[in-house]
Amino acid sequence: MSAHGAPPFNDYPTVTELHSSARAFASRHPGLCGVRRIGTSRAGEELLLLSVGTPEARAPVAPAPVPAAAGPPAHVPRGAEAPATAHDHRNVLVVAGPHANERVGGATVLRLAEHVVREKPLRAAGGRNVGWHFLLCLDPDGTRVNEGAGADTGNNTLHRYHRPFFRPAGAEQPEWSPSIVGTAEETLPESRALQTVIDELRPVLQCSLHANDVGGSWVQLTREVPGLPDPFAKSAADLGIPVEIGSIDTLYWPSPGPGVFVMPGPGVPERFASLQEDAARSTWYHPHRYGGMTAVIEAPMWASRLVDDCTPVPDPGRAVRGSALRLRRRGRRVAALLDRARPLVPAEHAPVLRGAEAAVQVCPGLADDWVRISRSPVGGARAVPGVPGVPAVPALTAGHLASLAGVTWRIPLRAAAMVLGSLEGVPGRAARELRAELSGIVSAWCTAFECEFQTRWVAVDDQVRHQARTVIAVFACLSESHGLGRP
Repeated sequence: MSAHGAPPFNDYPTVTELHSSARAFASRHPGLCGVRRIGTSRAGEELLLLSVGTPEARAPVAPAPVPAAAGPPAHVPRGAEAPATAHDHRNVLVVAGPHANERVGGATVLRLAEHVVREKPLRAAGGRNVGWHFLLCLDPDGTRVNEGAGADTGNNTLHRYHRPFFRPAGAEQPEWSPSIVGTAEETLPESRALQTVIDELRPVLQCSLHANDVGGSWVQLTREVPGLPDPFAKSAADLGIPVEIGSIDTLYWPSPGPGVFVMPGPGVPERFASLQEDAARSTWYHPHRYGGMTAVIEAPMWASRLVDDCTPVPDPGRAVRGSALRLRRRGRRVAALLDRARPLVPAEHAPVLRGAEAAVQVCPGLADDWVRISRSPVGGARAVPGVPGVPAVPALTAGHLASLAGVTWRIPLRAAAMVLGSLEGVPGRAARELRAELSGIVSAWCTAFECEFQTRWVAVDDQVRHQARTVIAVFACLSESHGLGRP
């Protein structure tokens, strides 16, 4: 049983189960909770928000006035956030399901709602009422595609996870869409719904719940939260979850403690040049226009102790170039199969095919990035031509190299699984033969990934407990350091 007597999660809840559970929960606590629809997905699914707190805290807050320019900017530059309008309560927004294949967040928000109802300090911090708002699933359309994999005690394998598998192309992911598409009109309806809720609630804290397949846990912050590394590390250690010290998402990010990373300042790259996403123009930064911030919390499905190995590597360049070569080769292999599959894929499977194409396209550019860093000085700081003051690549440890090696499996494997999925049910000999070849590759690569990384399935309830604890730790540390006022 959980700390509050609720049954443990043995599986990830489906979108339907999330919605019904949230409505049932709100009906059990009518004085504190409410559920409302905040938007509609591209396929017509409801986007539901479960709110917990005092009636005043649950009530919608009037949107802040928009500057008298040509509408709101795509993002507010770091350091130029607008001051918040004074009011007597604060809001926390927790977003589940931002990535279609990362399903733990739905269970986490249900667990967090239980905590908030039963623990009054979470609803009243620093003399202010605090409303908690849980977006149950930001991408329900994509999540439903992945629900067939589920979780099955005793049969949790990477192969099962990848059959089926769907992760949309970057421009079709609600958190990233605003940073990639050209105009506001092209922004996804899910993205607009999230932005509107942020404009309404003006949260002091947004938490985005993510999950990686193989590795460890880490936290990405758009602003430093003093004191967070200790409770984060304690939670992970208590549950036997490794802390990932070298995610490729955070290579250039300052780190106040293992697994905790803070968005770098202006002029410093926040990710590899080949990756089109831009955190500062994503929904992660939308709360900054009201003085808030975002914490992105990753929990692993399969743990690997390789990613928390802090052993120094005297000359990592050769290993990095080896990873680049493997990524390039595996990407090319899937690209050739994708070329054969493209004319066979029916129109209704086009989103899955686009997801595969996006993954394949990442491989060569990312490999080039790795080759460049393999030949760069490590440690300290140096000037990069054209970008003064950009720090050098950090001193790479065995954990950093393991994270890179994981990417050489992860991206090509996802691409191969989606090419296979795009051919599901397609008749004809060509499709049948291609499915057989892809099925063999997906199976072999899953087994190799598991063996190389010595994976251990993390029980769903442990994933949920760690993610929920980390959200509460971020909130507690933010409350202590700022009293839930604006920084």
